[in-house]
Amino acid sequence: DVTLPTVTAQDGIITCDNPTVILTADWTPANAVVQWTGPCLIPGFPPLASCAGIYTVVVTNPDNGCSSSTTALIVEVVVLPNFDFPPPAL
Repeated sequence: DVTLPTVTAQDGIITCDNPTVILTADWTPANAVVQWTGPCLIPGFPPLASCAGIYTVVVTNPDNGCSSSTTALIVEVVVLPNFDFPPPAL
């Protein structure tokens, strides 16, 4: 059996209010071994991303050793505060 596992991953957005993104993916078979990599990966279940970048998930079928991979793009959106300064007094 040389059937490749299937895997899809979801992109995400980091903001000031949400400084980390939960890395999510769907895969088959259900008993696959899943490994995430990326520039600011916080390992765990679920894994987190704490900076923008491309995160890769590799899924390996333990029954035949075949692997598939895909990526999730995490972007950072920073909105700078708007300051309104009055003119200086003369």
